[in-house]
Amino acid sequence: MTLLALFGLQHPTSAAIIKKVAPTFWWAGMKNPELQVLLYGENISSSDVSISAKDILLKEVVKQENPNYLLLYMDLSEAAPQSFNITLKQGKKETVVPYEIKQRRNDASDVKGFNAGDVLYLIMPDRFSNGDPSNDIIPGMLEAKVDRNEPFARHGGDLKGIENHLDYLDNLGITAIWLNPIQENDMKEGSYHGYAITDYYQVDRRFGNNEEFRKLVDAAHAKGMKVVMDMIFNHCGSENYLFKDMPSKDWFNFRGNYVQTSYKTASVQDIHAADYERKLAVDGWFTESMPDFNQRNRHVANYLIQSSIWWIEYAGINGIRQDTHPYADFDMMSHWCKAVNEEYPDFNIVGETWLNSNVLVSFWQKDSKLAAPRNSNLRTVMDFPLMEHMNRAFDEETTDWSGGLFRLYDYLTQDLVYADPMNLLIFLDNHDTSRFYRNDEDTKNLNRYKQALAFLFTTRGIPQIYYGTEILMAADKANGDGLLRCDYPGGWQSDLRNCFQNANRTARQREAFDYMQKLLQWRKGNEAIAEAAIRAGCDCFFGYPITPQSEVPEYMSAHLPKAGGVFLGCAGALLLILVSRHGTGHTSCVKGDVLCLVSAVSYATYLTAFRNVIVKYSPVTTMKWMFLFAAVVAAAVYYRPLAAVDYAALAPRTWAGIGYVVVCSTFLSYFMVPIGQRYLRPTVVSIYNYVQPVVAVLFSVAIGLDTFGFTKAAAALCVFAGVWLVTKSKSRAQVEAEAGMKKG
Repeated sequence: MTLLALFGLQHPTSAAIIKKVAPTFWWAGMKNPELQVLLYGENISSSDVSISAKDILLKEVVKQENPNYLLLYMDLSEAAPQSFNITLKQGKKETVVPYEIKQRRNDASDVKGFNAGDVLYLIMPDRFSNGDPSNDIIPGMLEAKVDRNEPFARHGGDLKGIENHLDYLDNLGITAIWLNPIQENDMKEGSYHGYAITDYYQVDRRFGNNEEFRKLVDAAHAKGMKVVMDMIFNHCGSENYLFKDMPSKDWFNFRGNYVQTSYKTASVQDIHAADYERKLAVDGWFTESMPDFNQRNRHVANYLIQSSIWWIEYAGINGIRQDTHPYADFDMMSHWCKAVNEEYPDFNIVGETWLNSNVLVSFWQKDSKLAAPRNSNLRTVMDFPLMEHMNRAFDEETTDWSGGLFRLYDYLTQDLVYADPMNLLIFLDNHDTSRFYRNDEDTKNLNRYKQALAFLFTTRGIPQIYYGTEILMAADKANGDGLLRCDYPGGWQSDLRNCFQNANRTARQREAFDYMQKLLQWRKGNEAIAEAAIRAGCDCFFGYPITPQSEVPEYMSAHLPKAGGVFLGCAGALLLILVSRHGTGHTSCVKGDVLCLVSAVSYATYLTAFRNVIVKYSPVTTMKWMFLFAAVVAAAVYYRPLAAVDYAALAPRTWAGIGYVVVCSTFLSYFMVPIGQRYLRPTVVSIYNYVQPVVAVLFSVAIGLDTFGFTKAAAALCVFAGVWLVTKSKSRAQVEAEAGMKKG
């Protein structure tokens, strides 16, 4: 009855007990209207299935070898948000499974993925901070202990601990958090790292719950930080119900029998490799406790793909790091990446591509020519070879081309093998490798640290740092993976030193932290380092351009017309002002110049900073409130002068002039601007203001108040040329769209 209550199931006379419903709910309005619902319960395969929703089509009911499973495929293309019942009927007995289709957020597809402008901070939740000791041990879970003295036991870190230190990460300059797996790992031992998932739709209860994770994501977003979720499609934990009670033998490779992988994933692209070599690498199990999914089974593939989309939609995460990417089926993973990006165009996925050369790594990146005609659709790959080079280069004092900084230069010259060098995850270390410093003695060499960070944060790609690097945490993989993932000092109340606080760090730790902070804060939001300078072909290292020089003309053609147009227009307008300021016989007045300059700046701010407001409301509404306010202010300021005027004595010509000023030069002028701004960029709207001094000069010449010579003609030509260049230039959106089309 407890399980039934958990899922809200009703069965007045039913013998069936539903243990799992996956996913527990879904959303209307997804671009892919198909939904797979997995039901797991005792002897349910013989049930007749029906649904109460009239606008949802039950396309297919799939039975498995195991009678405890049913797979329902539904078409939601016409479905509205609603609650409905799935009814399983066996003779006179029936089980009713309530199900909900939720309303999507309006901006659900506009998830902003991580990119080269970000720096990822890798956290192993169990080892970072214990914010809620009450969830350290959960009754009924298989590992019922916490032992911080045991490297392979659970230590008690959780989501609350991470949330408690978001300010610390923000202050450091972090823009994205990558969390090692947080999904349920209900294994008997050694699963503190999270890579043996036993339920793909639940946060591990020792970390918190689903709602707490969503709260963490929202809190990170509020501080301008993205969240990347670690996922594993290649394998699961042996305590996963899908393995313990398999739907069918072909849900797992080698029909559920343990066969060890060779770990030689280079055989996937090896033209000389035997088919069995590839099969052993891809289909073999990672360990005996991590059975390998058969992703060629369409039901398995749908289950895994849906689970990732569910977390994106539910929690609003910004990216996924996919574990052991080359160990999984190439075609299935390609389909998954494509499906995710069709639903969330700006979302980013990085695959763990732990291979020993850039050629092998590049094979797995989207649009790689080495993989053609196949395409992984994997936007970002992990640059493990660069990690190896960085860990050696800053220890080598040499002028030899095979060592030192030349080693990095030589490697970067080979970036032509990558389809997109900017979408490489670059790092000094992570949870699977020795830390950048292997022991405390080595941390005395801070020059090595500073040189490495300076390179990491300014070269091409997406930088990632491992938690604790900022305070010189050291570990050698030779001493075991558990020590690579040691606790952050200060994350537990019993810790003697709290390194989250500056006062508790050693002098050397403070120097390291301050240096990283300075670089990260400088890098944060710096378009020049994240994109613009790189795309302009700026030098990074020994004169080596970070990206191909072919991007230089593209960059210049996109940006120079606008910049040149603004410069010409400004120059022309300024020249006209300088040569015409005494045209009426008046002397120079600094006060007048300042007032006119303030007016121009104010108007330009109105056109740019408040563009969204201008476009949002109709021009009539905008003008109504603008002129009402102006009339009230003018009446208050100029009441006495206005009251003193003898309006009856004014000539018709004077009234006509007043009418022209009010209607033509004021109302119509301001009325047309918001209309024009609906179709033009603020830059273009502003540049048209440069026409004003030209018209003023021409009119002054026409009525004899000024003269027209070569200087004024040249100035007028500059103004019109500037206006033309700006109107012909491309917006940032157009440039990015064209770049996307070229890549696609």
